[in-house]
Amino acid sequence: MKRSKGPAEAVGRMSGPAKGRPAPLKGADESIDTPSGDAEYWQSRAERTRNESRRYKQNAVRDHFLKIAAGYDELARRARESSR
Repeated sequence: MKRSKGPAEAVGRMSGPAKGRPAPLKGADESIDTPSGDAEYWQSRAERTRNESRRYKQNAVRDHFLKIAAGYDELARRARESSR
């Protein structure tokens, strides 16, 4: 009976830019423009996300939304810094 190859052996047969590695994203080195280009946009996203988190009773779900809001806060901070 012939044994099928496992995932580690299958990786060796892959083709592409680098065997076993995904191709790089196109445009990954390009800068990203925010939809409105300012801190107020990201700050409002953070506040809406915090408000959305209050709808859920499960702490894990609320924490997930609050982490997303913290990321938006960071984007707002960076946008303020870049506009100086």
